[in-house]
Amino acid sequence: MSNFITARGRLAATLLFAVCLPAAAQTATPTAEELARCARANAPSETFKQHAELETVRADGDARTLYIRLLARKSRDGVDANLRVLNPPDLSGMSFLVLADAEDGDAMFTYVPALQRSRRVSGNASSQSLWGTDFTYADVRQLLGTVDGGTATRQPDSTYRDEPVHVLDLVPAATAEVDYARIIMALEPANCVPVHVRFINHADAVIRELEVDPTSIEQAGERHFARRMTMYNRQTQSRTRVELSRVEFDESIPRRAFHPRGYESVD
Repeated sequence: MSNFITARGRLAATLLFAVCLPAAAQTATPTAEELARCARANAPSETFKQHAELETVRADGDARTLYIRLLARKSRDGVDANLRVLNPPDLSGMSFLVLADAEDGDAMFTYVPALQRSRRVSGNASSQSLWGTDFTYADVRQLLGTVDGGTATRQPDSTYRDEPVHVLDLVPAATAEVDYARIIMALEPANCVPVHVRFINHADAVIRELEVDPTSIEQAGERHFARRMTMYNRQTQSRTRVELSRVEFDESIPRRAFHPRGYESVD
């Protein structure tokens, strides 16, 4: 199997949500808590479905495109996720399950069709990459969460692509399995959609940077999300472009989609 794909395991695809601030908050400078609450309100209440195209381009120009299906649900300890590769053909059917567990750490399982078996993956799953892309599951959980756990501090307003944005400095909880020390997240003010996110390590260096196409922001019911975004890995000089499709919120998902026995059988 290609080393490019088997890299480090986690979710990309992702999706960014938010709703408008309450009227009272719009008349004054919103606080960090108001912004975090605004962003969290755009996360799915129960479940989330989507298809995603992820094109990763390495520093040497080598490129690979994955087409995946993502199922996610809110759980007691965070977000559970079920991913399945649809294309390319040599990876079709590969599945990946992550179950959030605040006490013992996330549990991660992978299924390889050629072996017709599922196995549990040991180690720090949250900080591993998704099949060689520039996303980790922890990245997506932070965005899908959204702005959940840890502490948020308000930073001065700024601009992104010449448009005004609110800025939060997010420090993850001490128990979080992540490879960064904090996140600087810029939210567009109308609907609190994250449009620019910098992942910063303990040496105060940017290790990854997510840039969202503001023109791709759409509304689904009361939620807003971006269909197109790119994650830049500032350490490897690679990048992963993501485009979402078939996005659905709070639709029925079979329970076996999030069970170690049966998750790979869910289309």
